[in-house]
Amino acid sequence: MRCLTPDKNVYNFKNVTVTTSNRIIVNLPKPIVKSGKYNLPTTIYTIFVSCLNNNLNKSEKFNVQTYKRYYEIQNLIPFTEYKLKFTLSNFYFDQLSINPFESKVIPIKTNSSKLNAPENISVLGLTPPIAVVHWMPLKKVYCVAVTYEVH
Repeated sequence: MRCLTPDKNVYNFKNVTVTTSNRIIVNLPKPIVKSGKYNLPTTIYTIFVSCLNNNLNKSEKFNVQTYKRYYEIQNLIPFTEYKLKFTLSNFYFDQLSINPFESKVIPIKTNSSKLNAPENISVLGLTPPIAVVHWMPLKKVYCVAVTYEVH
């Protein structure tokens, strides 16, 4: 078992970079050998990505699996705070009934980009100082609250 699984250690993200408004690059840690000079089996990283949608009180969650220590998470929503967490395991974790090693949860915000303007705006003038304004909700909803001012 010693040569099949990495040392139980605190594994966390080495570096997380927001490159554009919809992409995050993560560098995952290399597993540490318990003792001796042998090679560990291929490491499986599972990255959990989530954000809470304040407008709809729903959360958006997905996960990805990779064998590489460098990974790009793409197609994210701009101007949104995501929570990232990963687990580190390999083939023998299941065979030996060992729980994967988990990282701490880190929050990261995608870069701001131009917010989408509301669509299908209609204005109904009721009296000279009063008007009613209606618009369609955004097609791609941000996970942070977005408010509009009417002038």
